[in-house]
Amino acid sequence: LAKTVNQRDMMAALEEAGIAFTSSSSPLDMHITFAGRKVQFLTGDRPASIVGHTAAVAWHDEPGIQDEEVHRRISDRLREPRVPTLYHLKTGTPEGMGWYHRLEDLKDAAGQNVWPVVAATLFDNGALTEQYMRMQTLNWRDSPMARSYLLGEATAITGSVFSAFRREQHTRKLDPRMGTPIAAWDFNETHQTTIVASLLPGPSLAVWGEVVSESVDGTPTDEHAARVVKYLEHHTGARHDMRGVMRDVHGNAVVAVIDASGASRKTSAHRTDQQHLEAAGFVVEHDKRNPSIHDSIQNVGYYLRKGLLVFDPVTAKRTTQAVEEHPYAKGSDPPKPKKWASGEPGPQLDHFTDCVRYLCWRTGV
Repeated sequence: LAKTVNQRDMMAALEEAGIAFTSSSSPLDMHITFAGRKVQFLTGDRPASIVGHTAAVAWHDEPGIQDEEVHRRISDRLREPRVPTLYHLKTGTPEGMGWYHRLEDLKDAAGQNVWPVVAATLFDNGALTEQYMRMQTLNWRDSPMARSYLLGEATAITGSVFSAFRREQHTRKLDPRMGTPIAAWDFNETHQTTIVASLLPGPSLAVWGEVVSESVDGTPTDEHAARVVKYLEHHTGARHDMRGVMRDVHGNAVVAVIDASGASRKTSAHRTDQQHLEAAGFVVEHDKRNPSIHDSIQNVGYYLRKGLLVFDPVTAKRTTQAVEEHPYAKGSDPPKPKKWASGEPGPQLDHFTDCVRYLCWRTGV
């Protein structure tokens, strides 16, 4: 998405300037060519795809949320022999105290900074409206990342991944029969996890239930799906219609939100995880590609700060605990939420927060 937006913005600027150009939107070679120059658009989500390029200028946006390998691959490709000076520009917010922040301390043989830094705050950007800046200040006011996102200062990340969560604000007793039920799935064989929420008028999301199948030998997706069906039947009165589709008491189809890999992952020889859910009666929704973990975490934070996401601390106890306590992985650079390996001792919080991320991203309330 970012590649596409950047390409569109550049094409619009060239059109406004009256400069002729050609372009390609192919995912394999997205580029614009004008005045004998070729500008290529690459993604930092897949560092291995940054190969075979020879460049004179590179602009790396939001490096703080990307692996250092992206930086190394870009630097290695700045090798155009026909130009006297090579340029490597980076723009973005510091994310923790990781590799991107440490660039400003690098010195050359003469003791000069290898990476001159121009520091700025959100409020220095003349293109942003006062309303937007007020909104961002409000959104980040309680976050440990406020100084980073508002003032551009590198800040050590501590506490929970979902720092906007407040138990007194985001928990209450919920009625499962209110709103339209929707389920979010995390396919982990030893910890098959589903959280169940209601899409309410407003709109907003109320997470009131969870179904977990824990087994060291693994639980097939079809068996776990059958448990979720019984759970919904008991708590919401949902039933299968004549075509086998699960519907709530108002006739709305029950949606299952999954990550993109679930469309192709197989836990049996004959069906994908998505096909198992469809056979159980769910209408399955997923994006073509998963959003970055960073973007989906920010999205959940937006829901929490706007009061669009609440949890029942009794019937969704482990989900509530996960959103409240999920820590960052020690030593991760850039900072990433802790992931529990199959069989690893501990609360396995990541399966629940993965479900919350999928739910918020896909419903887009």
